[in-house]
Formats: sequence, structure tokens, C-alpha cells
Amino acid sequence: MAFILGLTNERVRQYASKGYAITTRHGYYDLPRTVQGIVRYWQEKANYGPGREADEVRADTAKAGLRRENADAELAELKLARERGTVAPVDEMARLVEDMIVKARTALMTIPAKARNRAGLTQEQGQVLEELIRDVCNDIVLDTAP
Repeated sequence: MAFILGLTNERVRQYASKGYAITTRHGYYDLPRTVQGIVRYWQEKANYGPGREADEVRADTAKAGLRRENADAELAELKLARERGTVAPVDEMARLVEDMIVKARTALMTIPAKARNRAGLTQEQGQVLEELIRDVCNDIVLDTAP
């Protein structure tokens, strides 16, 4: 067989171990099926790239299909959660949180004036309270900055 194909005996055995060279009994090969198998090997190699066997490509294709199925399932779950109102887009939530922080800061900054009017704080006490609130607001903003 090796002589007819112009190969070494070792190379024919390698083809046989991969199922491309078909043996009829120990040391004997089915010539037509072996030639077809070796041609198939080279066709697969041409189709699937250097050094890659058909099984490898099938495995990669199966993995890619599984990744796609998983991604599709995750996307469907996300759409369902959005429809149910259990999730919201990140940019929308970021705007809401930013609006809440601005409103909270504005409300906190009114405390010193209200305290002066209601509790009779002096101007100096109101300024100290205003500075404390401003420091806390700045610390909150600095702690949450990306």
C-alpha cells in the first residue's frame, strides 16, 4: 500500500490509526477504500485548515452552537425581565441616581437657612452647618466617582 501511494509504512499506519486507511486484516489494506480515505483526509484538511481534523472542527462548531444557544437564552431572559419591570438599562438607572443625588444635595443645602429660622441659629452657626453639609455632600460625590 505504501509503495502504491508513494508513502512510508509509518505514514500509512498513521492514516489507519485515524480511520482513513482501511485494513482488511493485519498488514493488508483495502486499496479503493484507503485511497478514498486519504483523499477525504486531504479534502478535510483543505476545508478545515492546517493541522485541524474534522472532529476538531465539528467540536468547535458544536461549542460555537452551544455558546450561541446560551447567549440567545440569556437575551430572552433579559427581555422577559425588562418586560416584567425587574431590570432597567444601566444608562437610565444612572440618570435616575444622578437626579436623586442632585435633589438630595439641594434639599440638604436648605437645612442651614431653615435651622436659622426655626431654631434661631446664629449666622456663624448656620455657616458651620452649611460647611458640614457641603463637606458631607462632597465626600459622597468623591466616594461614588468612578
